[in-house]
Amino acid sequence: MVAGIAVAAIAVAAFALTRGDGGGLPFVDDQERPTPAFAFTVTRASYEATAAKGDKNAQEKAADREGKAVAEMLSTLYATAFVDPDTWGDVGAIEDSFTGEAMGRLEGDVEVLTIGTGGGYEFVTPEPSTVSIVVLTDPEGQVLRAHAQVEFTALAELSDGTFTTITSTGDYFVVRDGDSWKIEAYRIDRDEEAREAPASPSASTSASATGADA
Repeated sequence: MVAGIAVAAIAVAAFALTRGDGGGLPFVDDQERPTPAFAFTVTRASYEATAAKGDKNAQEKAADREGKAVAEMLSTLYATAFVDPDTWGDVGAIEDSFTGEAMGRLEGDVEVLTIGTGGGYEFVTPEPSTVSIVVLTDPEGQVLRAHAQVEFTALAELSDGTFTTITSTGDYFVVRDGDSWKIEAYRIDRDEEAREAPASPSASTSASATGADA
């Protein structure tokens, strides 16, 4: 009987340590769950020319290259603002992604641009999220500005054991700043809705352990 309990306990521990499906379900203690990686999927990276009869090949290459750079910047922004618990609600951690007037609005918009300062979150798992980017180019393919539309979704686990879906959708208007892209304006909506707990295989695992104890 004792041996059966030990084997079941080992099986549960092995499952918790080796599961790598990225589902973010609450089977492992918070301290043992690494912060998930996050990156937007680029659904479109196109260009809009400032003048006709430009170099289409150069403009298309610029759209692809700079579109990826904009998506990478926004992915880092959302990973910092919504996914990484060490920087939740910390506008100082994301201010390098903004410039000018937009940077001055961060404190007032912290509840929109980040997971917020209200607390109560235990873990956030990003779900498939997309960004569509249009870059503004001159006739030679030099990129001047860009517009990105984002649709971000994440599963949030709260400290009371409930779950919510966090969404952040809207527009970012970005500009070159040296070798980087930075946000000069934005129009973003952040929503959150209650969600049922994800299906968990832990119930069947517990049942097996109980059977071993019988």
